Amino acid sequence: MDFEKLLEQEARKAARQDYEEVTEKTKDYTILDGVKGKGHYIGTYMALTTLERYWWGEGEMKFYIDGDEEYPTICGTGTEDYFGGSWSFAKQVDGKTVEQNYNTPYLGYPYYSAHDELIHNFYHNDDCPPMRGFYRWHLQDPICFEEDLRVTIQQIGVGYRGLFERQDDVASVAYWYQTLPTAKPITILPVEERIPNVPVLPERNLQMPELTEEMKAARESWAKRWEEYKPAREEQFRIKENKARRESKLNTEFAKKLREEYK
Repeated sequence: MDFEKLLEQEARKAARQDYEEVTEKTKDYTILDGVKGKGHYIGTYMALTTLERYWWGEGEMKFYIDGDEEYPTICGTGTEDYFGGSWSFAKQVDGKTVEQNYNTPYLGYPYYSAHDELIHNFYHNDDCPPMRGFYRWHLQDPICFEEDLRVTIQQIGVGYRGLFERQDDVASVAYWYQTLPTAKPITILPVEERIPNVPVLPERNLQMPELTEEMKAARESWAKRWEEYKPAREEQFRIKENKARRESKLNTEFAKKLREEYK
């Protein structure tokens, strides 16, 4: 048996992560590129942190298949439609429009939050830009290709003045099967490119001024108060850490249960 030939013909599962902290205006976000060979696309996960106001879900999902250049073979009708939330992802509660999460076997919108619940700070609350997570599995409707595949999504929203090009924080994972090899290595971004940027401040050679007796007393008073405050601060951190661990365990158990139900 020619094992090398068999391996060339066998479709292997692959995944690729991409991330843009701020997408480029008027340029489609790339979910997958550089795939060469025969295979089928089976799913998308997208994490969206909106950085601009108004509705964000008008961007079309595009699949460039087997030599497509300017125009894709498959072009969707909007982000909301691709992930199953046609006519937005909202519902009305007591006269207010609120986000509506959902999970199904093949598509869903499981996560929404405008609060960074993993961080506790005594000086500010946990408000943050709205964060959303979506998935779509092409298990019953695989997108097949014979030669190559590229997948992108537009960054388009709509406001009271009509459609407009957006810039948001977007991360994604693409899943597909294909015969090897592929022209472009399948890699994951380094950690440094997947966390918020921290500004690098220039070094400054600061000299400690001469302290008056009043300043020294104030400094000592601050140090004493800090020592009294530290245990309570560390206890709050411990509570938050334990909560995160418990929720992580529950999420793992819930995911395992779902996998068993939909085998």
